Amino acid sequence: MQHVPVTNNLLKVVDFRSATIDTRFFDQVHPFSSVEISSSESVKRMTLPENSTIASLTLERTRLVWAHFEENFYLQQLHIIDSPLKAPSPSLRNLKHLKGLTLRKTGIASINLSCINLHDFALFTKLLDFDVAFNKIDSITGRLINVALSRLGLAGNRLKSIDFCHWNELRNVSEISLALNSLGRIPNCLYKFPRVVMVYLQANQITHVNMDELVMLKSLQVLNLASNRIYATTVHAESFPPKLVQLFLYDNCICKMVVPDEQLMPYTNLTIYLHKMYGNVLNIMDIHCKTC
Repeated sequence: MQHVPVTNNLLKVVDFRSATIDTRFFDQVHPFSSVEISSSESVKRMTLPENSTIASLTLERTRLVWAHFEENFYLQQLHIIDSPLKAPSPSLRNLKHLKGLTLRKTGIASINLSCINLHDFALFTKLLDFDVAFNKIDSITGRLINVALSRLGLAGNRLKSIDFCHWNELRNVSEISLALNSLGRIPNCLYKFPRVVMVYLQANQITHVNMDELVMLKSLQVLNLASNRIYATTVHAESFPPKLVQLFLYDNCICKMVVPDEQLMPYTNLTIYLHKMYGNVLNIMDIHCKTC
């Protein structure tokens, strides 16, 4: 094991050669507020004790398959990246002050938010960032009800659909990423996030866009729909979200786009990106299209 103290607050541990991380380890790193363990293929199990005072814990490129968290009021950031972990630990509920949770590039194939959210996940009243990107998730049931949440990261999974209609309104969410999935349409009821600023839906299987479904998103500024299979868009007067400034549509099946001038007048700041390298201000134009 190599200890690489970066600052008085951050400790980086490389090539940790024990199969288990437990109380003995956390007692040794007690002086640090942040600990990062990386490139440690021996690590398979972890127990975070109640008396650990670290605020941020990152495990990246390990062989972690099991984790348990005792009731802890200090840990605020937990990031598990690139490990074969198959499911979120039910003991996550014991992290009372968690603000950021990342479970990325793991073996997680589905998440039942009903069992970790409705009764347990709701305990994360301070949670700001929920990131389960780049796993193998093909289904999500239940809903998040964490009112402080500001970012929802679900990119790089296997989702074919997601419906937000049964979710509570989450007024603090500013970013939603569902890129690199297999969605066939824009998720229903995005209005449950009335202050969302950025929505990323690129690299899915979306075939049609009805902008009327998005006009209620009064704060939306960026909508990325690039690299889908969109062959048609429905646009009417005043159908764009009022603050939209960037709409990415390149690498789709749209071969012609006609938007009447009278519909463009309220959207002088809106740019539609029809090519990867540059944007075109809204007008009547031919578009380089792909065969779908």
